[in-house]
Amino acid sequence: MCGRREGQLVKIVVEKVLSKLKKNYTHLPEILVGMDHHVDKLKELLNIESNGIRFVGIHGMGGLGKTTIAKVIYNQLCESFERHCFLEDIRENSNGNRIVNLQNQLVSKILKRQIPTFDDDNEGLNKIRGSIRGKKVFIVLDDVDKISQIEKLAGNFNCYGAGSRIIFTTRDAEVLAAFQVSCEREGSSDVYASYEPNLMDDDHSLKLFSKYAFMRDSPPKDYEILADDLLTRKVKVLCLDLRQDSEIDPNIQSQCLVGVDLRFLRLGCANLEGDFKHFLPSLRWLQWSCKINFTPANFLLKNLVILDLSGSQITDEWKGWSQSKVP
Repeated sequence: MCGRREGQLVKIVVEKVLSKLKKNYTHLPEILVGMDHHVDKLKELLNIESNGIRFVGIHGMGGLGKTTIAKVIYNQLCESFERHCFLEDIRENSNGNRIVNLQNQLVSKILKRQIPTFDDDNEGLNKIRGSIRGKKVFIVLDDVDKISQIEKLAGNFNCYGAGSRIIFTTRDAEVLAAFQVSCEREGSSDVYASYEPNLMDDDHSLKLFSKYAFMRDSPPKDYEILADDLLTRKVKVLCLDLRQDSEIDPNIQSQCLVGVDLRFLRLGCANLEGDFKHFLPSLRWLQWSCKINFTPANFLLKNLVILDLSGSQITDEWKGWSQSKVP
């Protein structure tokens, strides 16, 4: 009898140690500004102390910071749950029959082991229901644009164990409305809440811009007017020639361009870094003496008319040709 208890104790200890070793935190930007208010509001909506099940939808335009907010709250709370999973870029990764791949990822993360690929999304949904049934789980579905994605990845309310929490982020208000109707149809309207983050205020915007552009909390005196004009969208044309003696970091981070509506951009002795998925949507003209090492991600210049790289030393093998998607 004593041996059996010791065996059970060893099993519990091993499971806890393995859980600690397999921390599944999401990657966050090195610089975060103005997150505390959003995190406090989400914690209030999630009502973590309650044993009930809770869904929260985060809604807003692209580039607002929905994913970052969800990542921060996920990293803070995930260890309080038996199982947890963060699925990113669902809108992009669910085209065609790829929703099955997302279902496979979710079940693999929930069960903490790789499982065989499902034949179709119906099998995947059944596996999801089986993997979460009766367990206290925390799931984040990032960037959904169809109610069907939530239905095929989150299962239904009856599958979850007490205290489970599900967050989804979306740009589309119609997804929120459709999910609200679904909750009401199930007689579970009280399990759902939504949150739309406000645009970053002027002080936080200036601080975020300064940290990325100047590596300090505020711009140098000579750049105060330029920084203010950029953040109030007065600037449509920006020319930067960043020599070695410049006070601006020559590695221009995408976050420096939050809320900036440029039409014309000229960069000399500078490099672009980061994820440009939601930035520079109105850019028409880009002149860039870029480096051979191309590092930007999702460089989607859909409205670009002129791309001038004549001052660069790039060749036909330049990685930017395939990574930057221009008309």
